[in-house]
Order: sequence, then C-alpha cells, then structure tokens
Amino acid sequence: MSSWFCSASACTSRLLALVLLVAALGCARAPGATSRPNGPAPPVSPTPSAVVTIAEPPTPTAVLPSPTPVAPRPTPTVPGPTPVNPTPRAAVGGIESILPAGATLVPLPGATEATGIVADLEGNGARDIVALYRGPADPSGYSLVVAGPDGMGRLRVLWRWNINGVDPTTPDAFQLALVDFVGAGPPQVFVASRIGAAWEQLRVVSFAGGTANVLFASLGDQPIVLTPRGGGRPGLAFWQHLTGPAGLEEVWQWDDRLGRFVRADGAFPEHYATEIIPRLERDLSLAPSSPYLLYSLAIAQLQAGLDAQALKTARQGLAGLQALEQQCPSCSFSSFAPDFREIEASVLRQEGDCEQAVPLYQQVVASRQDFGSAFGWDVIPRAYLGLALCARQQGQVDQMRDYLHRAIDAGKVAAGSDTIPPDQRWYGYAEAAQLLGEVSGGAASPSTSRARASPGGTRRG
Repeated sequence: MSSWFCSASACTSRLLALVLLVAALGCARAPGATSRPNGPAPPVSPTPSAVVTIAEPPTPTAVLPSPTPVAPRPTPTVPGPTPVNPTPRAAVGGIESILPAGATLVPLPGATEATGIVADLEGNGARDIVALYRGPADPSGYSLVVAGPDGMGRLRVLWRWNINGVDPTTPDAFQLALVDFVGAGPPQVFVASRIGAAWEQLRVVSFAGGTANVLFASLGDQPIVLTPRGGGRPGLAFWQHLTGPAGLEEVWQWDDRLGRFVRADGAFPEHYATEIIPRLERDLSLAPSSPYLLYSLAIAQLQAGLDAQALKTARQGLAGLQALEQQCPSCSFSSFAPDFREIEASVLRQEGDCEQAVPLYQQVVASRQDFGSAFGWDVIPRAYLGLALCARQQGQVDQMRDYLHRAIDAGKVAAGSDTIPPDQRWYGYAEAAQLLGEVSGGAASPSTSRARASPGGTRRG
C-alpha cells in the first residue's frame, strides 16, 4: 500500500471520506481472496503435487509402493456434510477430526509431511487413510490409525494400533507397507514395530469390505516381504532367534483353500540362497563348531534346494556333537542329534531312498517325542510327515494315514503365529492335512477339515 503525503487539513478530509465509504460498503476483500460463508468449507481441488507416497523404509525389509490413483467416490445426493475430498491435503483435515483430543499427526517414516498414506484399502473405490499420531498424555506414545469414509463421506476409524512406546521415527524401529498377500485386489497393511533388541511385533491387516481383519500376528526379527521372481503371491519372512546370532528363517504365505497364512519355508529358494546362507556362513566362520549355526545353515541349504550341501552340513553338525559332549558332558549336546538326523532323513527321502530314511525318522520320533525340538524346526511332526510320505511311496495307505494323524497331533506343541491354530503352525502342516484328506476319501478329520492345500510353491515335503 502506498504512503499518502498531504497537509493536515487535506488528510483529515480524505480520512473522513474513507470512513464514510467503508461504513457504506463494508470492508473490501484483499486482492485474490475468496469469501467463505458460514458452513462447511468447499472441497480442496486435487493437485498432483499434493500426492504423498512413502519412500522405501530405512531397512531393506519392506518396500512400500506408491498408492495407485483411484477414482474418488461420488458426492452423495442426500443432504449431509461435505464428503471427504480424496486428496492428501483434504484428508488431513478429516483424519485430524477423528484423533483423540490433543493428539498430533506425525510423519510416517519416509514421508515429508504428516499426511499419511491415501489408498483404496477397502476395495470399493474409497480413498482410505493410514496415519501416525502421538497421543496427548504420553509424548512417547504413538499409534497407527486407519480410517475410511462412510456412506456420508465422513471418516470413520477402521483400526488403531498402539506402537508400545517405541518412537517409530527412529531408524529400524518401524516398518509399514501396502502389500497384496491374498491376491484378491486391495492391498493389506503390513506393519512391524520393534519391541526389543531382537524382536518385532508383526501384523498383516485386511480392510476388504470395510472391516479390519488381522490375518497374521506374530513376533519375529528383521521381517521382509518376499516377491517371487516369476510372479505369484508375496511371502513374509522373518527370523526366529535360537541363541546369539543363530536363528531360523520362517516364511509365511497365504493359502486360498485354507483361508489363512501357512508356513511355506521352501517357497522362496532364491531368498535362502542369496540372503540367508551367506549370512549364516559368515557367522559360522567366527564359530565353526556352533551346533546352532550348523543346524540353521543345514535348514537354509535344504530350503534353497541344495540337498547335497544340506546333507553334508547336517552330518558335520552331528559329528561335532561328540566333541562338544566330551568338552562339556553336562551340556547335553548329544540331545541335538535327532534334529540333524531329521535333515539327513529328509534329504535321503527326497532322493527316493526311503530304505535309509525310515530308520532315521524312527530314531527321531523315538528319542524326541515328548520333548519337542532343540532348535525350533518342529522335528517331531516333520519326522512323522516324512514317515507318511515314505509309506505312500511304498503303497501303505493305512500306515500313511496313521503317521499323518501323528504328525498333526505332534505339531500342537509347536510355536509360531498368534493367528494360526496351535496344531497348524509347523512347516509341512498344510501338506499333511491335504494328504490326510486325500486318503480319507476327500473328507479330512475334524481337526483338519479346513486344511486341504499345501502352500503354493513349497518344496517337496
């Protein structure tokens, strides 16, 4: 605004004229401003620059694809509030309206603004919102919220998840990705939050149909989403630690006929060959006599399809137990022998040599039936499954059925996912249940009536 230069009388006259003009016409708007009548604000016009995506998380374990543009829902014709505008900028105002009083939005890791992720998670064309916020009472209390518009366009909360005091903005503390594990269209939300030095809470949640459904819940370390090279369903892999650096890599994959995730440790052999085996070999170079590392390496080689190497490593571990037992008789290293023998038997069976495999399997189930596995590989159910497969090879149907029942019963002590029934958590359960249904004339026993399929892409037995 320019300055006025005038005499005292001239200024007084001009000032009086200006006051009269303002009283008659009201305050003029500033150039470029728009009026806002009482009532809801008009929708914000979507702009390409407002779209926010999540960059790759700080760890290489989960990659979040950019949200696919989805057409906005039509404006309701019935009277009601202005629908949520399907742009991140308008969505922020909506998400703030459903947060607890005093809560503040926090940028998701990799985002530049506190606007969250906007994507169709319900499969109905709506633009749902995934956001992170900090509670008003506890500065260290963070929560994840997923919300979507209702029939009137107002946001409703679909799911909240407390992150248990961990600061999700610190590196390696939090992961989030949108992944279609099920293959049914809309992606699911995969989230992992660290709760200790070697554990994370893992969740896979579906919002198809407008309802939150936790498909997978477990604890694990260093989770990673696996994608088959030739296409197909993604898998979820994570470590289950045994002691120190040793651990077994678990892989889970969605199974259509079961309608849930199943253990599918052999479904991604290239993952074991390129990621797991090199890591274990490096660890083993520092502790070459460790039975835990030798066992983990043998399992990884078996899952990578390197049967000859798995057999060699298992026999090396078995031979090393005798030397360890002499050094520490009270350590009971000899009790680990059945675990190595199960690997040896499985390799022989896969080569068609059940004549040598069956006695080894029998030693495993006879020596460890009441104690479970020393390493967490679910040795007893796996050994019974191997006996069942050998019985099938030899045409012994009744014996095969008996071994399958024993495998499933032995699996009840196995640990794993919180969303999988106790007797269905071990690797090989899906195959055992399918075979049991086949030999029972297509009708599985009550405990396995919902288990008819092995995980897609899994290796033999």
